[in-house]
Amino acid sequence: YNLRALNAKVPGVQALTLNAEYALERGSGEGVDYDANAWYAQADYAFSTVPLTPILGYRYASFSGDDNLTDNRQKAWDSLSKGFVDWSTWLVGDVVGNYLLFNSNENVQQFSLKTHLNETLTLGAIHYQFWLDEKNYMGAPVSDRR
Repeated sequence: YNLRALNAKVPGVQALTLNAEYALERGSGEGVDYDANAWYAQADYAFSTVPLTPILGYRYASFSGDDNLTDNRQKAWDSLSKGFVDWSTWLVGDVVGNYLLFNSNENVQQFSLKTHLNETLTLGAIHYQFWLDEKNYMGAPVSDRR
């Protein structure tokens, strides 16, 4: 299941764009019950009075983790199916998202700044802060979430 609001505008604040999405994974099979969720909320502000109209953004994303690895209930988000709205929408961070955390059992803060140099070229920078949702990494217990 999925609920989303994309490119929402706030009346009276045209420079502000809001995006949010919430997804649920439910079901059962082969003796396992699935109960996971993921979501993000993002705000971007375009400074239209500044040359090149820079866009400052903040995004928070959460991908559920499993707090009990010994039961038959899978609560860690499985990122098998994801959509693309913009970079870092569901695949957060090229290295971390693809090779380390796989967008499961993680929480992420994202700070971004970008500008469109022309219709086909965008220049930007993104800073991420990652931490675990539950105190385990790929099934191995850890003492700290960071």
